[in-house]
Amino acid sequence: MPCFMSAADLPPGLGALPALDLLERSAAIHHPVLVGDIARYAGQPIAIVLARDAYAAEDLADLVKVDYEELAPAMNVDDALRPGAPILYPELGTNVAHEATQRVGDPDRAFAAAVAIVEQDFAFPRVTASSMEMRGAIARLEPDTGRYIVHSSTQIPQLLRDELARITGLPRDGLRVIAPSIGGGFGAKEAIYPEEILVLLAAIRFGIPVCWTEDRVESFSTTVHGREERLLVRAALDHRGIVTAIEVDCLADIGGAYALLSNTPGAAVATLRGPYRIPNFRSRARSIITNKTPLNVYRGAGYPQATLAMERMMDLAAARIGLDRAENPPAQPSATGGFPGGSRRRLSRLRANRIRQR
Repeated sequence: MPCFMSAADLPPGLGALPALDLLERSAAIHHPVLVGDIARYAGQPIAIVLARDAYAAEDLADLVKVDYEELAPAMNVDDALRPGAPILYPELGTNVAHEATQRVGDPDRAFAAAVAIVEQDFAFPRVTASSMEMRGAIARLEPDTGRYIVHSSTQIPQLLRDELARITGLPRDGLRVIAPSIGGGFGAKEAIYPEEILVLLAAIRFGIPVCWTEDRVESFSTTVHGREERLLVRAALDHRGIVTAIEVDCLADIGGAYALLSNTPGAAVATLRGPYRIPNFRSRARSIITNKTPLNVYRGAGYPQATLAMERMMDLAAARIGLDRAENPPAQPSATGGFPGGSRRRLSRLRANRIRQR
């Protein structure tokens, strides 16, 4: 017999999905196991249908009718921040889930004294991991021990076990999570998903083993995305061509709710200066809520964006003053007091390792 569950069928007091790296003053936008009144992105789980095989379950799911009232969306950070934008969580009064700033030295003085200022807007689009094997989970009761066994294509089996216990209220020693060969993860399977909770809840409620696997279309829309950030970067240069200050404004489109790790913009701005000695620094990092799939870690969690932006800024600074970026600026200014005229030598492959910032 087919079985059906919506948010109304979930146990009272069921916990929400976690976000582990929440900083102080982070907005409460935790992902529900199933949508109640408001769905915030295409692909967000709103109900489950159980049948004897995937084909029957797909046919039954097509029979489920949902009456939607269309709400105005915020599809990107510009939409979400404009005056009069729709607020995805009205109780917050804003689409900014978190904002953090940092200041080192005296960037205002450095920019005021700069002979030149280089600036660039870096936009990084969304990506998804597209693992060779997609996500899946199986939950069943182990009769001999009375505990539930969950097989999941997860990168974090111990954490998943702990969170399954917290969310469902089951004792921790009443659960065992097994991660088989997962077919690729890249960070996208370093999250806790509603489906992993739902297979366990369904196995408990209906007293049967429950299996779920996603298809490629579901993977694109429901497996966490990565990368989407904008970095607006400014660099101040003195008369020798030395970078004396960096300023960055980071906007991260984190989608409709937190994933497991929510602070990729913080990681980006914290590592932006990389190996360079830049005494003056100012940053602003904002996590922006939009009607997209939640953002999570993917191959570096903000660090690749920061590295690319900083290295590109060094390229732009070198071009601005006429120096090969692998060349040391002269210790003394030119006779005219301006930038040293410079060498146009071809860059070496090891140029990044030879830069000297003072």
